[in-house]
Amino acid sequence: LMYNLLTGCCKRLAEDRVHAIRNGRSIPSFLEALAGQSEKETIKTQIDEELKTAREAGLNFNVLCNIWLYDVGVTYGDGKGSDVSRFLNRLLGMNMRRQKFMTQYFMKSLETEVSNAKRAGTYDIGIRTLSGNNIEFAGKPRQFSFRGLTAKDDRVLVYKVAQDRGTSPETAMELFNDAKDSNAPTSRNEWVRRGQRIEIVTGFYADTRSMWRVTSKVWLVINPGAHSPHVITIRPNLGRRTVPKYTMRKNLIDGKLASCSVNQAMEIWKKEFDLADIPADEEYQFSCPGRHKESYIFAGAIVPILNKLLVSSGHSSMVEREQKDFNVVRVDTGNGTEETPLESSDTEDELEVCGISSNVEKVVIDPVVGGKEDIGKGVARQMTDKIGASVFRGIIAKYKDDDMNEDCDPSGTFFTKFSDGSKRKMDAYQVSKSIKLFEKEANRLVSTGMSRVDACNSLGQFTSTALDGKSKRRRPILRDGEDQDPENYEQVFEEHFDDEVPDAVVGLMFDNKTVYAIDAANNQVEVPLYKKVLMNLSMKLMSEGVESARQLYNLEKAEERHASSCAKSED
Repeated sequence: LMYNLLTGCCKRLAEDRVHAIRNGRSIPSFLEALAGQSEKETIKTQIDEELKTAREAGLNFNVLCNIWLYDVGVTYGDGKGSDVSRFLNRLLGMNMRRQKFMTQYFMKSLETEVSNAKRAGTYDIGIRTLSGNNIEFAGKPRQFSFRGLTAKDDRVLVYKVAQDRGTSPETAMELFNDAKDSNAPTSRNEWVRRGQRIEIVTGFYADTRSMWRVTSKVWLVINPGAHSPHVITIRPNLGRRTVPKYTMRKNLIDGKLASCSVNQAMEIWKKEFDLADIPADEEYQFSCPGRHKESYIFAGAIVPILNKLLVSSGHSSMVEREQKDFNVVRVDTGNGTEETPLESSDTEDELEVCGISSNVEKVVIDPVVGGKEDIGKGVARQMTDKIGASVFRGIIAKYKDDDMNEDCDPSGTFFTKFSDGSKRKMDAYQVSKSIKLFEKEANRLVSTGMSRVDACNSLGQFTSTALDGKSKRRRPILRDGEDQDPENYEQVFEEHFDDEVPDAVVGLMFDNKTVYAIDAANNQVEVPLYKKVLMNLSMKLMSEGVESARQLYNLEKAEERHASSCAKSED
């Protein structure tokens, strides 16, 4: 790197500094002279002149960066220079001033790259967001318990999403005006044909060839600039896409597209937008599908069964990424509201709002003191996932006065165990928070009429339904005996969904295509891909003996009857 630098773009700078060193004008020689000189201003002037000469010869911050990186072993072209972790690690070998300059430059460069990628529509965060003229959930999701007794509270939800992919004329004009105001440059590598430069200019383009029987086609094309090899194209029926500049130029050269006025574009745009008001599997003319698309998103506790979901779709690990028929997506309907933290303190007003009367005797647990008195006190911890919150209750099983937590009072370690079987070590601060959460949940249950004894049963488990002060029991789709019918295999694990539909979810979306699947009668049928996943997964779990939703319901009822019987015998 250093050889190429000093004999290439910095050759003039290198020669200039060699002459300066030979003539006693190097910066170190000036600094040595400065130590024994009384006329410091004269030396400073000479140093400033040398710096000015060096800048004119090519000295700049990029050159300094290459020299500093070379000093710590980072060289361009060694096969390791693009390793960000290595780069940041080697920065530690620089002095603090150089570290500061390099870090600031790195962060600024990163921000610029991200900004350019976002403008070009090529920024990839790993999760695709469904967008369009309108996004909403079509009714309540289907709810499944696919893990039986292994994780009976895990739910997989299948949401039906109605997506209007189109772009209205008003939105198109807003995007055009925003892009026009940004004055993005065209590509540095424009093609020259017959003495004319073929530029991709941000604006409206139309395809008015006679092959289009119903209407001409229109595009809004946005050129993000020279940094990107793509342009952004927006259509009335399909919304936003990215297209290589090579393809765009070829269409312009071949006469498939031509620039058009805003008025002409808006006239075609409105007509296409209205014609596209049909399902996506229909066309208003050749190669012009409708803008209304339905998708199915698997959300909730899908991670534990992710491999089974993919296998049920027919996916193979040998398939290339570009050929995968699923994506991780985010759906946001835009109706979100600010949530109130669950760990807020319980004042009397807050308790009233939650339905807990101030006249009801509240459950109160004494603070921990660090001794045998703390053993048996109720604690709780909250686990949150995409399907809601679960509160696991437990007890303090042991206290050890080991002074491992000197910042806390008491300073020892509390050993706790919870209803899900987990055991945790906590300091006094963590235990105090757990006790407060236990008090809150117990008081919510007491307010609904549950006895204080039952509410303080530390080894009971309550899901987010307890947060609402109501007990919810699963409601299987199938009745007793119906889960044994092979023809009902898809509904064997399905339950009624009784919660509110969220405003946003992140989940797994399979391609919206029709495929072949084998039904319970061993017949080959055509079904949507998401349906094939449910069919194959259900049959697989049934063959493995996983408990159905109806069996889980019957088991929970039996446990409730047993618990009630034990409580009566104790009274």
